[in-house]
Amino acid sequence: WSPDGASIATASADGLCKVLNAETGQIRTQFSGHSRPVLAVEYLDADYCISGSVDQTIRLWKVSDGGLFRTLNNHVNTVKMLARQGPAAERNLEKIASISDNRTVRIWQPGIGRLVKFVRLPSEPQCVVWSSDIKLLYVATKASMIYTIDVATMKVTAEQMTTVGFLHELLLDSERQLMLAAGEHGFQKIEIAKIKGLK
Repeated sequence: WSPDGASIATASADGLCKVLNAETGQIRTQFSGHSRPVLAVEYLDADYCISGSVDQTIRLWKVSDGGLFRTLNNHVNTVKMLARQGPAAERNLEKIASISDNRTVRIWQPGIGRLVKFVRLPSEPQCVVWSSDIKLLYVATKASMIYTIDVATMKVTAEQMTTVGFLHELLLDSERQLMLAAGEHGFQKIEIAKIKGLK
């Protein structure tokens, strides 16, 4: 969703990203810079969207006309998901997290085209979400594990084995400090405070 809720950005297997009027479904803008299927798209702010693709790139493009603003190409495998940190004082300070089939989680400042840091996990990540205080990342993997990553150091500080198999999605309820993990065998509710820390 756009910050004002009036538009929806979509990613599709034909390599296109589109911005649609949320009420009518009419196409407002189209971006066609990716060479392979697009798996992720996020609004960076009202003016820019960012997308990730099987072509191993992350692209920042203008919502107004679909023009390419910047390409980030440090990944060496499919970019599966992007997660925006949250509103920043300036676009150049905004951070996003990306995950890839090469088992990496990367932090970027897309406004200035900077790769900040990264970490490699034991198994392929499937989903990434920021904690409410933006100090941590929670990453769900194919191996049924959820890893907690300290954003300042990019070190794994905790891990949690789940019982629902191959993980697809994580949802956080920060108010109640709960996490819902969705996997191939259903859902599992996890208390964030009880996630096992590493010694």
